[in-house]
Amino acid sequence: KWDDDEPLYRLTNGLKVWYALVPYDKNIDPSTQETFSLPTLESGKNWNRPGAAGLYNVLPRSDASNFKAASWDGTVTFTPAYGTPTIAEIVTVAGNGDGTFAEAPLYRAPVAEFDFEAVINDRITTAKTLVVAVADAWTLPTSSSKTFSKIKFQLSEGGTVASESPGCDVRNYSGRPGDVSPSFYSSVHSSGVDYTVSAEFKYLSEGNFRNDMVVNLDMGGYSGATKRIASTHSSRKMHYPPGMISQMRTGRFSITWGAAGVSSVTDVTRGGKELSFVEFPDDYGWGLVSLEAFGGSWGSNSKRGQLYDDMRKGVPRADRTSRMVASLPAGNTEEFGLWVNGVLWLFEGTDGVIGGMPASGTVMTMDNAWGEWNSDKTEFDMFHEPPWPGDSWTLNIQPSTMNAEDADLSKIRVVPNPYLANSFLDLSPSSRRIEFVNLPDRCTIRIYTLSGNLVNVFNHIGSSRHGWGNYTDMDRLDADSQPKVFEGYDNHSGTEPWNLCNRFGQTVASGLYLYHVTDSRGEEHTGKFYIIN
Repeated sequence: KWDDDEPLYRLTNGLKVWYALVPYDKNIDPSTQETFSLPTLESGKNWNRPGAAGLYNVLPRSDASNFKAASWDGTVTFTPAYGTPTIAEIVTVAGNGDGTFAEAPLYRAPVAEFDFEAVINDRITTAKTLVVAVADAWTLPTSSSKTFSKIKFQLSEGGTVASESPGCDVRNYSGRPGDVSPSFYSSVHSSGVDYTVSAEFKYLSEGNFRNDMVVNLDMGGYSGATKRIASTHSSRKMHYPPGMISQMRTGRFSITWGAAGVSSVTDVTRGGKELSFVEFPDDYGWGLVSLEAFGGSWGSNSKRGQLYDDMRKGVPRADRTSRMVASLPAGNTEEFGLWVNGVLWLFEGTDGVIGGMPASGTVMTMDNAWGEWNSDKTEFDMFHEPPWPGDSWTLNIQPSTMNAEDADLSKIRVVPNPYLANSFLDLSPSSRRIEFVNLPDRCTIRIYTLSGNLVNVFNHIGSSRHGWGNYTDMDRLDADSQPKVFEGYDNHSGTEPWNLCNRFGQTVASGLYLYHVTDSRGEEHTGKFYIIN
């Protein structure tokens, strides 16, 4: 947080902040006459540190050529909460021509896209397993009759939660709930964060939720009551209570009745997963609802029922008087409801009286699906499933490395080249410099005149300090004439400055110079540059 970093003011939301971009000199390749800038233009910055310190120049710097940033190969492993999703570009199930399914709806995996960015590579030195998971989904209390759903994601590293992205809105009364785009980051420390992960979930953004949700119930031979969905709108438009998007999974559900009510509800589509009995409709599962527990007439447009009002108003569960039950009396003749998979089915009779409960052994079949019918309703193209609590996505991150064998000496350049009297890299008129860039992290640089005289020689060490050499460059040394040590991270510099002085501290003359670089493997690279004083 901004206030917590006084007087440095380096962090905001866990990330380092820089203030202004500055340009570099334009360099010229003598062999091709092409212009280029090294490093990239985007990496030069000014830092306006508040207080007496004032404005800092942050000099451009290249990475060591053998530095490999922490990376993600783009592979994601999806692990559903349960069941095995169908993987295909198009998933079609057969219909009976009347809006019902001739076969069970299939389970399509959610569509999820991810992006990984390493922020402090030097802290990512071992492989990491990152898991983005849906931690929860719930219905948000609201004063209106419309319901809002929210979903919470979290990022874990090595089994420990690093960050959460709670409260992503998913509105189930609108025509298109749209995408959900949470962002995550590693655990925050004094220097910021090590990496960030962004995600985008296609949360029912296909089609139109209100018109493309199909819900059917086969009564299994039960004729003691008529069925309908407890909604003030069309049974195909579950966008008002009691239909809740945070509950309704696509699939076929088998409801088996016993002597005292429902004995089991299984998710056929997901391998026979058995749903649990729940007392409240803001939990996922099933329950029986008496007219008394509902708290009002099934058909009243002005009442959603106490069961839903308590949930919608955020009444604590311990204070709720209306609850669902697991059984009803075997001789019950009063209208009742069956809550399953986010949908409340009403079993109604004449003048509130039904012809008895379903017999023991009765099996009802409910189908829920998002998608589109063809013109004669014989084929149904299914949309992707929304993400549900328990779903997770795994990303394997490779660490940053500094292996000598990865060095690419062909990338070495001198900037600016030619040096024309001055450059942006000069610290003052009396402290001029050029820079060797894209060096490996450890190497020796020798500079020669065109006639072969040794002008200077210095070693480059890209880790932990600016580098050092056999020359006097006071701005690069501390009070004890030792190379300045970096504090923090980013210790993989591929840049080495030269102050245009020879081994004896004398400014070199204008002309063409040769350089020779030898790395830790003994590999060599040569090049040339011009100085015009």
